[in-house]
Amino acid sequence: MGRHRLGRSRIRSGEYKPGSVTVHGPGDLVGTRALVSLDVTGAARIGGVEYDQGDDQLQRWDGTDWAEVESGGAAGVTLDTDQTITGAKSMAEVGFFGTSALGTKPSATDDLGTVLSSLGLRTAGGAYPITTSGAVALTGGFRTGLGNRSGTYNITTNTAPFNMCDASGGAFTISLPNTGSAGYRFTIKKIDASANAVTVSAPIGIDGVPTLVLTDQWEWVEVVSTFTTGQYMIVGRG
Repeated sequence: MGRHRLGRSRIRSGEYKPGSVTVHGPGDLVGTRALVSLDVTGAARIGGVEYDQGDDQLQRWDGTDWAEVESGGAAGVTLDTDQTITGAKSMAEVGFFGTSALGTKPSATDDLGTVLSSLGLRTAGGAYPITTSGAVALTGGFRTGLGNRSGTYNITTNTAPFNMCDASGGAFTISLPNTGSAGYRFTIKKIDASANAVTVSAPIGIDGVPTLVLTDQWEWVEVVSTFTTGQYMIVGRG
């Protein structure tokens, strides 16, 4: 078997398996190397990352020493490409979109909206809009907003759909929003016994007329917005 000299080390041609290879700190293998097989029975350190079989611990080189990844490490961990993390992992401090990391892990009973807001994944205090193109079935009760009006009021698309109007202090007008989105429903009801009228107006009109007037106690009208901006139609009246 021939021999080749390289400095003071000797490399034999043919099959040869060294007992171990140790790299102290990050190191590079330069040139072409063929590894028929690589058996790791202890700690493996590759490209500045160490996996210690004995401790079941992933570590990274921070420029001075090996730091445990799971406990945070001084420099942290950055995943530049798609990565898959398997097994049970604990992430106590996470933040997105410039928000500060959570100091403590959320519990299973914490409000989901509050947790997502803390992570920067939703606007704090914002509503939860639900849009669906299919049928909706409710097996329990539900409630909608109701507003008390005692003077001139401009309804918006975010206003409570039921508007109870007390005109005992004087007549006033309820103005419907100038929207071109069809399907907004509003109910306006006069609840007082005075002779003061409650006028309901729309930018374009309500079934061809510019205004509706409620003069009697408990008189009401329900309207729905159409695809024509500012135009409403009556769907109920009493």
